[in-house]
Order: sequence, then C-alpha cells, then structure tokens
Amino acid sequence: MDGRIFSAENGDCLGENYLGSLTNAKLTKVILTIAHLDHDKENWEVKDERLKALCQRCHLVLDKDHHAENRRNTISKKKGLEPLF
Repeated sequence: MDGRIFSAENGDCLGENYLGSLTNAKLTKVILTIAHLDHDKENWEVKDERLKALCQRCHLVLDKDHHAENRRNTISKKKGLEPLF
C-alpha cells in the first residue's frame, strides 16, 4: 500500500495520507474485487459490461443468493440427493 487516497465520487487522487477533516477517523484497508454481474453458466464470454469493481463487502452482498444456491447444492450432493428439476 502506498498511502494514496482516492475520491469515492470520481476516483481522483486526493493525495498521500489525506484525511481532510477526518482526523479521528479509523482507517480501513479496502480490498477491491471484480464481480460477475450475472452467473450465467452457459455464457463464458467475459465482457466489461458483465463485470464490476466492488469492495469485498459489496461483492458478497451481490453474490449472497448465488452463494446460498451453491451451499444448498453442495449439501444435497453430500447427502446423495439429486435435484428434481
């Protein structure tokens, strides 16, 4: 990490270790991830319009239904159950 701070609104670099009026703020390291906006198992073509840069939290929120479905499928397979439809 090089200490540069960027604006959430427009991505402009605000400077190094810039805190502005937030002198008592707690700093948090944010990990940027690339999220698939759809989980189409048939479409393997990766295009920019199907991807979005998100922080880890927002990525997990976006994918929560997909993760729940994967979890259900994994549990069913471990129990030896096959999906009916």
